[in-house]
Amino acid sequence: MATRAAIRDNIRKNIINQPDSANSDYTDADLNILIDIGIRRIAALSQYPRTFQEDQAVLNQQAYSFASDAMIIRYAYFGDKTKQNDLKKLRILNENELRELRPSWLSSNVNDSGEPDTLLLYSRTQYYLSPATDSTNSASGKKVYISYVNYPADLSGDSSSPVIATVYHDLVPYKVGEFCFLGKLNNPDRAKLLKEMFMEEYKRLEISATQEVQDLHLSWGSYDDMDNEFASEVIPT
Repeated sequence: MATRAAIRDNIRKNIINQPDSANSDYTDADLNILIDIGIRRIAALSQYPRTFQEDQAVLNQQAYSFASDAMIIRYAYFGDKTKQNDLKKLRILNENELRELRPSWLSSNVNDSGEPDTLLLYSRTQYYLSPATDSTNSASGKKVYISYVNYPADLSGDSSSPVIATVYHDLVPYKVGEFCFLGKLNNPDRAKLLKEMFMEEYKRLEISATQEVQDLHLSWGSYDDMDNEFASEVIPT
């Protein structure tokens, strides 16, 4: 497991060839920022780390807020998880898809409420339930459960380690090097090579990363292996 200090040292010595931080185009603070960005790029690509959000359903309420750290929505469910066979998977749609399927989706008339079957990705901060919940489906315990990839927090210090799968820690320097050579070091060819090296190594490690997460009793998903109807979605900006 790599620490921020070890990642930064690797970048200086093996990627940008500027081991002396006092005589470098990039200060430690500069590289720390790029390391955090690189971790977020890998998090989005690998769809990890993950967590759950849950929201109590409110009578005839359509709009709800995503968790502030939500990056990618994987799956959504509705029901009371304390009751047997009550949880149901929700479709995840964008507005164009939902308006074709249910033209009256925006109706707030109580007669149009019922049991939700769809989660609408409306904006970066907001989702809608369709239909809105009626009195039966807004009872205490009836909740929306959202499985999502969460936005990794910036590393807090040099002893901190990335929250992405451990096998990907050594790939962070490649991604940061790409940023450096596209920036102050101004060598697009070198940046392209590092990007290619990153993707080649990422694909080679993907099976190991999958096994690592499975060993932690988590589920590893990708855009390619999900059912189209319930595919994970990037939250719209």
